Amino acid sequence: MQQPATPAQPAPRKPVRDTQLLQTPELVSHLKNTIRAHKVGQQGRTRTADQNAMMLLSLHEAAKLAAPGTPPNQIIGAVARAHIMSPESVRAASDRFKQRLELVAPVKPMEKRVLPNNPKHARFLERGPSLAVQKLLYTKIAESQATNCYASVRTLRLDIKEELGVDVPHSTLKSWMKPLGFVYDEKKLSGLSAEVAASKNRQFIHDYAAAIAEERSGKAVIVWMDESYIHQHYCTKFGWHFARTKKATRNRFVGKDTGPRLIIIHAMTKDGMLQLAKSNDPSNDLSEEYPNAMVVAHMVSAEGIEPADYHDTIDGTKFIAWMKNRLIPAFKRKYRGKKMILVMDNAKYHHARGEDWTTPAELNRGQCADFLRQIEVKCISGEVRNRVKAFAAKSYSADEKDGGPTLKLMRCEIDKWLQSHPEANVEVPTQLVRDVRKGSRIVYTPPYESWLQPIELVWNQAKQQVAMGACRDRKLDEMEAATKNALRCITADACLATIQHVHNFIDAWLKTDDAGWLQPFATLDALVAASPSERDAAYRRFMDGASKVPSDDSAKENQPSAAAADDSERGDRKKQKRHHWHSTTQ
Repeated sequence: MQQPATPAQPAPRKPVRDTQLLQTPELVSHLKNTIRAHKVGQQGRTRTADQNAMMLLSLHEAAKLAAPGTPPNQIIGAVARAHIMSPESVRAASDRFKQRLELVAPVKPMEKRVLPNNPKHARFLERGPSLAVQKLLYTKIAESQATNCYASVRTLRLDIKEELGVDVPHSTLKSWMKPLGFVYDEKKLSGLSAEVAASKNRQFIHDYAAAIAEERSGKAVIVWMDESYIHQHYCTKFGWHFARTKKATRNRFVGKDTGPRLIIIHAMTKDGMLQLAKSNDPSNDLSEEYPNAMVVAHMVSAEGIEPADYHDTIDGTKFIAWMKNRLIPAFKRKYRGKKMILVMDNAKYHHARGEDWTTPAELNRGQCADFLRQIEVKCISGEVRNRVKAFAAKSYSADEKDGGPTLKLMRCEIDKWLQSHPEANVEVPTQLVRDVRKGSRIVYTPPYESWLQPIELVWNQAKQQVAMGACRDRKLDEMEAATKNALRCITADACLATIQHVHNFIDAWLKTDDAGWLQPFATLDALVAASPSERDAAYRRFMDGASKVPSDDSAKENQPSAAAADDSERGDRKKQKRHHWHSTTQ
């Protein structure tokens, strides 16, 4: 039998010598490190024409030696690894050489290098803004506070770029704001400029210090009063809830925080709320006298008639009735023989005028003539048609064409007389307080400065207690009872704590530049202990220094006096809340 043919054995492969193939990774790493040592392939370095030519020759030879069907990307990747390049750089160099016969990319004209100490550098002043940027920020924030215009990090960034040519990143500018003394929080809208508000604060703190000194001597008692309101369904704003996956419903509580509004009127002293412990709850009829200053009612009445709308709950007539029949009786029962120093805000009805109040601008010719004769002004003189003329009393009622004075001239004469005789026009609340005891007076807090009223903190405590007992179906009478009970629970220690809290605020304010001539005293206690001559000397030193510096400040301060009248201060009660950047150094 014929034997099957054995398959031909492959010829033995010729061994590869070490000089032809690098088999150890150490040798390959050594070669790459040698190339990197000459900064070839380093990021950011441009390859020379010689280096790109050798790379392209290597790519050509590798393509010839590659087996048929080898993917081009595999060949390019091998060459890129050998020359310590990226495959993208190999492709770009190859395309550039095929299209334009260029081995090196054309060099773009470089702009002058911007150094880090140049304001236009992207990383300029990482430690903080330049003086020019700081000045611009202070100017824009001050302008925002003076005109109530919108100011945010975005708008400030645009202002810096437009005026200084510096493009500051949003996060960088935001990180600068707080170190520079700015803070972003609720706006406190005010009808007064910062200078006028500071002037009124100084006058109030000076008068308040005199009142404290008089109270500490045992001759008087300071009474703080205010009005507030609370809704029927008033409740807390926060609460525990299930952590559901649906964000729209996970914190939903069934209920509301609005409803009919209860009006709150009360007064406090350092000894607690101004109410006798054994007194019954007074009715809503303010014509009835009770030794209790607390009023909590949906509608109150001065003459036993309920108002039709709760928006008309408080006016001058009802406030005067509350003073006559609630505040003053409670004070006289608790502090016999003491003077009352009443501290309250500038609400319009706190300046209620009686029927005998004289307003010159509202008088006609006949009324002006009668008033001038009543106060025995026998002759008035003034400029009429560019000539100074005198008018006798018998001509007051005559028209101008009949030789009588102008209506404007008579009104000006009456206004001058009223200013020189402040006792002629006295507001009803002021007269009521003066009638308590000789030396009693009212000290009005400056407009828009609720932080100077300790009783504002009492409202917060009482409302918090009421909110803790809230439920969805609470009735209006239940809310009224809960509010009265919360006010009864305000202790003397709580009142003292709120008063001290306000005093701490005043101490902090006295250390600011707004304190002006009060700044040398540093604390309220030091101002209270100072004698009138020391306060007057501090005021004169401040005014002498201010007179040497030209200023456009329109705020005018009169020289302080311990018995200075506060009847000239007026203010609105507008309170709106928004957010904005403002300076914390003011």
